[in-house]
This record gives sequence, C-alpha cells and structure tokens, in this order.
Amino acid sequence: MISKIILVMTTVLMKTKIILSKKPVGVSKISLSIRLNNSPKSSTYDATIQHLWRENAGLGLPIILDSGDKKTGNGLRREVRPIGLRERITSASYPDRFEYTIENPSLLIYPVTYHKGYFYFEEMKSVPSERESKSNLNSGSGCRLVWDVEYVPMRLMGPIVVFITNTIQKLYLSALAKYMDSETKPE
Repeated sequence: MISKIILVMTTVLMKTKIILSKKPVGVSKISLSIRLNNSPKSSTYDATIQHLWRENAGLGLPIILDSGDKKTGNGLRREVRPIGLRERITSASYPDRFEYTIENPSLLIYPVTYHKGYFYFEEMKSVPSERESKSNLNSGSGCRLVWDVEYVPMRLMGPIVVFITNTIQKLYLSALAKYMDSETKPE
C-alpha cells in the first residue's frame, strides 16, 4: 500500500514538473539585434552587464538588490526607478548569453503574466565593404547582440506591452552602442 502511494505521488510530482517547465500558452516574442563593430563578444557582454544592468543605460541608477556574480551577472537583481520594476538574471553562460525575468509584473509596472528575456552574443567576422576598406573604418570583427523577449500580455494589454518592450529595447541598445563608441547597424 505504501509503495502504491509513493508511486502515485512520484507520478504526480513528475507530471507537475513537466507542466511547470513548459512555457504558458500564448507566448509572443519580440527580437531586436544590433551589430557592434570592432567589439569582441566578451567586451560586449561585459558592457551589457555593467552599463545596461548595473548603470541602467545612464537613465538613473537602479537599486541593486543583489549584485550577483561579478563576471557573468548571474543572480543580479535590480529595481528600476521610478516605476519599481524588479528584474533578475536567472542564468548566464559567459560570454555567450544570459537570461533574465521580471519578478513583479503587474498592470501598473509591466502588464504581463509571463516574461523571459534573453541576451545572445555572437562573434562576427566581416569582409569590409569597398568604402570601409578605403576609409579603414569598421573592418575586422564585431559582435552581434540579439535581445529576445518572450511574454504573455495581460488581457487587452498586448499593444501596450509591444510598445513598451520595443521602446526599451531600442533605447537601451542605442545607449549601449553609444557607451561602447561603436557604429550601430540594425539588422
């Protein structure tokens, strides 16, 4: 009898884990990428953690709730003022990628029921164009930074979430390019 109870409990727990690990129904994705010329992906990753996360892209310092791993940013938690949005880096693989989530979505802060963000850093090698060869600008390598956001908006909030997310992505990536003193090439 006890073995049957344990078997049933184990089966229920396994099914629960499978259900919890799946993404919710209705997940949408917004993706934006830029190319940062003459910047290796490790430097781009470092600048993203430092300038976008720890310094909030120069838009007013966030409150750092947990500094996380100094190199990868894993575990870093911050609160973005004045709205009180709390974000946490949930996993990192330096210098290739990191993931984050919003800890306190709400109608007034960020109207979603699910949020997961991903930063990917890809080393780019390029053959300079004829113009670039003549001017000796932007030749060599760079980094392509891809920022994906998966979300499920609260009811009737889809267009607002898209607008907010696109605006933030463009603002932050432009600030990162300026911080790194690189030419931005939207892709």
